[in-house]
Amino acid sequence: FYQRKEIKDILAYLRTIANGVDDLSVLRIINVPKRGIGATTMGKVTIFASEHGMSLYDALKAARQVPGLGKAAAKIEAFVGQIESFKVRANSEDFTIQDLIEGILDETGYRQELEAEGEIESQTRLENIEELVNKAVSYEQDSEHPSLDEFLEQVALVADIDNMDESENRATLMTLHSAKGLEFPKVYLVGMEDGLFPSMMSITADDKSEIEEERRLCYVGITRAREELVMTSARQRMVNGETRYSKPSQFVEELPASAVEFDRLEPALSGYGGFGGGGGSAGASGRKTDAYADDSLPWNPGGMKAQPKAEGRGFGSSHNPYASRNTAPAGSAPASKPAFGKAFTVQKQSSLDYGPGDRVSHIKFGQGTVKSVEDGAKDYEVTVEFDKAGQKKMFASFAKLKKI
Repeated sequence: FYQRKEIKDILAYLRTIANGVDDLSVLRIINVPKRGIGATTMGKVTIFASEHGMSLYDALKAARQVPGLGKAAAKIEAFVGQIESFKVRANSEDFTIQDLIEGILDETGYRQELEAEGEIESQTRLENIEELVNKAVSYEQDSEHPSLDEFLEQVALVADIDNMDESENRATLMTLHSAKGLEFPKVYLVGMEDGLFPSMMSITADDKSEIEEERRLCYVGITRAREELVMTSARQRMVNGETRYSKPSQFVEELPASAVEFDRLEPALSGYGGFGGGGGSAGASGRKTDAYADDSLPWNPGGMKAQPKAEGRGFGSSHNPYASRNTAPAGSAPASKPAFGKAFTVQKQSSLDYGPGDRVSHIKFGQGTVKSVEDGAKDYEVTVEFDKAGQKKMFASFAKLKKI
């Protein structure tokens, strides 16, 4: 489905509207439908963009500064004007992806160009685009905070799965939203910790429907597994340079005890610089449950197996899976000691090239202003007010901030 020309065209428009940094998408749609902007013109724009270290779309926005464009500059400006108009609409509160696609079809002349191909051909292509609209509507109905960026991420993931060679031995990574409607022999749900899943926002929210929505999403993940499900949680993890401690997700505690095997791992390393927190894992499936055992992993849970009973508590009831001692069935292999090899250590820099008031950039959070720098014993603690992500406190060695 995602390899069809019309679908690629519309998605290229949406990517350009979303961020404008995807040069391949810009090249795909710059003359679709035909605008009289040829390869020679785009060659000049591409050279200009390369010389000035900017994206192709930014170079199009500066078309009047590109040497030798002549009358083509006005055509480029018309294209940029349309994209900027779509950007404004995409950022409005009443924005829907459906409206955006309809606007692209009508205002760019794409629908008219399709209809010129012939009645049968255009009808088929428009029906394909309508199916893309249906996917967008379903996404917006299911998502708590729908956005064009997230929709494009989900589409990209599903498109990759469609092209995946199932004979190859590899793992497929996806969000729970993207997993709807799919099934796999083995499924791993990681980060099953209170504060992550369910999120801290849902836990502390006054509206209890928020945590119910995450519980339904957890159910989606659980039911993706045909044969085996492994759920893991970490006692501690490093998040943005900060060590956080957590307990297993309340969703894990609500699973029927008769269908689950629990395994609590010992810390792999202790002391500063080590991965002090091991993880706990639990497997649950409606058919069969096998605790995963593989010597290629950093730990071996011991090869526990269980045949769950048909009866048991339903998902949503409450019990504590860690209240009783976990034992492997007779004949199972003893659990091996976790071994990670070398400890992970932090090398404190002698000094930083930025300080309070400086502008810095972060690979994930983007640009921001340094609020404070504290010289700790083992690393600098930096507080940054990011333009979009808000205030974050992190260790300098992990943050790898760059002064702008």
